[in-house]
Amino acid sequence: MLSITFSVAAALSNGRLTLVQFEQDRLADPAVLAIMEKMDCVVDPDITAAWPAKRGARLVVRMRDGRIFEDFVRDPSGGDEAPMSSDAIDLKFLGLVSPLRGEAEARGLLARLRNIDESTDCSVDIAMLRGISA
Repeated sequence: MLSITFSVAAALSNGRLTLVQFEQDRLADPAVLAIMEKMDCVVDPDITAAWPAKRGARLVVRMRDGRIFEDFVRDPSGGDEAPMSSDAIDLKFLGLVSPLRGEAEARGLLARLRNIDESTDCSVDIAMLRGISA
């Protein structure tokens, strides 16, 4: 089951959230668990009321010294209202495929897929994609 507090704590601890952080041995990461202990997750009625048309989120971080950092996302990255850039898609692809196939193979497959319109035989690309599984 997905935990929003774990996901946010892992992202804060590591600078970004990837599938690697959900591997069994990473679920007990002391740095992530320490952040989780300091978190409160509350429902924002305005965000809830906008669902499912909008899938927003708000993050508020209060520092020990009193500073507050806040961010609100109305539309998550990758949706119709906030499409991902090519660079973001590449980064996501590499983050998902590299742990399974190694970075060199993932980059090679990404390059092939980025130029698939120039391929005369896509069977190699399809075979490489079939080989991606956990």
